[in-house]
Amino acid sequence: MRGPPGITLLLLGLVSECHVLEKNGNVKAPSEFQPLPTIHHNIDDEELPKSFDAREKWPHCPTIGKIGDSGECGHDWAISASSTMSDRLCIHSDGRHTLALSAYDLRSTCPKCADELDTNGMAWIHWKTHGLVTGGLYDERTGCQPYPCHKCSHRGRGSYPPCHPGGKPDYEWSEECRPGYNISYAEDKHFGRNAYRIMNDQKQIMKEIMTNGPVETMFALLTDFLDYQSGVYYHQRGYMIGYYPARIIGWGEDEQDTPYWLLANSVNEQWGENGFFRMRRGNNECGVEEFVVAGLPRV
Repeated sequence: MRGPPGITLLLLGLVSECHVLEKNGNVKAPSEFQPLPTIHHNIDDEELPKSFDAREKWPHCPTIGKIGDSGECGHDWAISASSTMSDRLCIHSDGRHTLALSAYDLRSTCPKCADELDTNGMAWIHWKTHGLVTGGLYDERTGCQPYPCHKCSHRGRGSYPPCHPGGKPDYEWSEECRPGYNISYAEDKHFGRNAYRIMNDQKQIMKEIMTNGPVETMFALLTDFLDYQSGVYYHQRGYMIGYYPARIIGWGEDEQDTPYWLLANSVNEQWGENGFFRMRRGNNECGVEEFVVAGLPRV
């Protein structure tokens, strides 16, 4: 994680790419923010269910339920973005495309996306203009360019080897697919059709998810989130240290009727609630409803 000058911040046991926020708790957009068009849905409140899980609505799309692991490489923003794109490619192709899109290809071909950590949706523009090849999780070894960094235990939790900063990928990126994959890099490209933001309104976000699939978000990372294990997260103590990406796949209410978003992290299935976590919904908790971006695939 990039921190203030001279400071290295450790997130979940690894060095992650992250923008540092103001210590007063304000969610501040990047200085080079280039706004995407904002969509608006016509909503009938009765059509919004009390709970929703994209895994249940689109069971033929296995990527929705999968949890990536940035490992020691820290490509969490690329995993969140490419995973959301993968979900939508499967959904809008009616299950014809079930292979995941490559986080490594996204990270390697869009350096500007890495600089901004996709807080402005630049990865979605890149998907539209340049496309992405396929590539599954590290242990799946599927697609053209699978993720090249092994899983590790974050903050000492889990059975994988401990995470250490500065991990190196198993192979260097190039405009080639892995040996044994019988489709060329150029032929394996899949493209987005458009890119847009969803306005800061929980009903608009809910409508977008249940209509078009999971969305990507970026929220303000506070120190108490590092201790998350289960339940509905909301900020109680500590200070802000950066932005952090995630994929919203649904929503619901807990036993105390607390509304929440259901989100996928990028630190493997042994973290949190099998790799997922819940965050309080409806009050823009940590800015989670402010930087929601998405797009539709070209199918």
